[in-house]
Amino acid sequence: MKRKLSYVCGSGEIPLMGQTIGDFFDEMVERFPENEALVVPFQNIRWTYSMLHQQVDACARALLAKKIQKGDRVGIWSPNCSNGP
Repeated sequence: MKRKLSYVCGSGEIPLMGQTIGDFFDEMVERFPENEALVVPFQNIRWTYSMLHQQVDACARALLAKKIQKGDRVGIWSPNCSNGP
């Protein structure tokens, strides 16, 4: 069975970027490593892009440890908090 991509490009004047969320995030980390990326006042959290990148990598490693592979579908429930330290 051939897989179809989940991608639709509507008719608009502004073209889509053609970048994945991960690629865009990596670019922001590279360009602004010390800028604030996540602020959660009620948890007293202020993470820079570099700090957030560490958390993202830890999450990715956890998914890989669970044998999640490219193309697998993963559901995410995300409350309005960081869930980090």
